Amino acid sequence: MARRTVFRPEDAEEFGRVAHLVAAGNMALLGARADATEQARLRNAIATGALITSGRHLQHGNAAQPGRNMEVFTNCATAITSFALFHLLLNGSVGLPPEKWSSLK
Repeated sequence: MARRTVFRPEDAEEFGRVAHLVAAGNMALLGARADATEQARLRNAIATGALITSGRHLQHGNAAQPGRNMEVFTNCATAITSFALFHLLLNGSVGLPPEKWSSLK
């Protein structure tokens, strides 16, 4: 799947190069406030899997990111909250305190 969607011709199928492009895109959103040290840390976190990003972000993220439509990247921003909600639902949470659960029957 990575060959079909994530890797670009210039990546030579090296995930580290993908991580470099995605980190550059994220840091480009900061404009002049971008920090090269933070970009290197972000790149390493993505490349090692310490920071999980969505496939769309890996596919489209690069230094031109600030000029792209935000909709391409929004699933990246909401993925962790969606996962947390899913995890809570799997563990029985319905957003109500337990004493109110009987009202759901």
